[in-house]
Amino acid sequence: MLLAGLAAWVVVGVVAFLVPVLAGSAPGELFWTCVAGVGVGLLGVAVFLVQRAAARRGDRSAQRGVEPR
Repeated sequence: MLLAGLAAWVVVGVVAFLVPVLAGSAPGELFWTCVAGVGVGLLGVAVFLVQRAAARRGDRSAQRGVEPR
């Protein structure tokens, strides 16, 4: 689910970049919002992967429920 959301930000970001550029203007606010969305998505994926690795190692500080069934 995380990767689907991240992919959606990327797709919308590419469209938000190409449409204004092909029309002869600079990318607008929507493009920069998508860039921020991709950044937050990458951070979320990194946190998820770190927590899952900690759960697999059996760390007591790891969140429960991130291990695939």
